[in-house]
Amino acid sequence: MPSSAQYVLVDLEDDGRLIHDTRFAENDSRRLVAFIEPTPDGHVDVTWLRSLPLRTRFRDAEAALAEIESWSALERSGGATPPVPIAHYAPRRIAPPPSRRVRPA
Repeated sequence: MPSSAQYVLVDLEDDGRLIHDTRFAENDSRRLVAFIEPTPDGHVDVTWLRSLPLRTRFRDAEAALAEIESWSALERSGGATPPVPIAHYAPRRIAPPPSRRVRPA
C-alpha cells in the first residue's frame, strides 16, 4: 500500500517501526507521530505520540498507517458531512385554564 506524502513508515533496527509526519523537519520532535511494536500474536501495538482518537492495536503497521491517513483526510475535509439543519417550530400556545366560579352558599 503506497503511503501518502505526509505520513511514512520508518523501519528501526529491531522489529519496531515509526510513523513520521514529513511536514516537519528531521530534527523537529513533531515529526514523530507513533511507535509501532509487534506483539507475540502477530499483531502490532501502536503508541500514538499525539492526542489522536485512534485505536492502538492493528493487524500490521500498514493498517496503522492507513488509519492515520484516513483520519487525517477526514480532519482536513472538516468532518464526515455538513451539519444537518434542525427544524424549529414556535412552542404551542396553551389556552389558559377555564376560570372557576364559586357559587354563593
